[in-house]
Amino acid sequence: MAGNTWNLPSCHISVECGDVAAFHQSKQIKKTLAKSWLSLYSYLSGHIVRSAKGATMEMISQTDKERLEAQLSDCLKFRPVIAGRIAEARAQGDLKENADYHAAREDQAMNEAKVRDLEAKLSRVQVAGEIDVPLDMVFLGAIVVLRDVKTNREEKFRLVGQLTEDSSDDYIEVTGSSPIGMALMKARIGETVRVDLPKGERRFLIVKIEG
Repeated sequence: MAGNTWNLPSCHISVECGDVAAFHQSKQIKKTLAKSWLSLYSYLSGHIVRSAKGATMEMISQTDKERLEAQLSDCLKFRPVIAGRIAEARAQGDLKENADYHAAREDQAMNEAKVRDLEAKLSRVQVAGEIDVPLDMVFLGAIVVLRDVKTNREEKFRLVGQLTEDSSDDYIEVTGSSPIGMALMKARIGETVRVDLPKGERRFLIVKIEG
């Protein structure tokens, strides 16, 4: 008899349809399942999740997604412009010594490479705002005010994804995979986080979240 299969982080459980009652009665499997859902929550609360097809998804802000879409739109609009340049260069005759033709073909190759790159990036991103996150929890895109426990000095950090290119003088950007980013991800207002840095350990109190 075919079985129903659950593929969860760090757990693979296969249950025969006729054994559903036994499955629900098994304490060991219940514990394993609970751990798996906890692991799944960690995935969703981090900066990387997995799609239904199993592909790795990069969490980004809506602004970052719109920036990538705008870049792709510009590249697609540039296609007919380059095609026109190539056609004009071809009309000149001999292509071997035609600098305009070769320059246009190089621009075309670079533009198509960028289109493929942007399409690939957009195919594996998910907007952080699409996941329901408590207002007092640090998540991707949040601007967090931290107070150094030792010096009492306050600093602003913004948690960003790997694809973020924007910068600001108003805060320090950290990715979710950095030491500070990993300490902040899923932490809440009022909590103290510990960060291991090259110059030693630092502890920060999460004062507030601005965005």
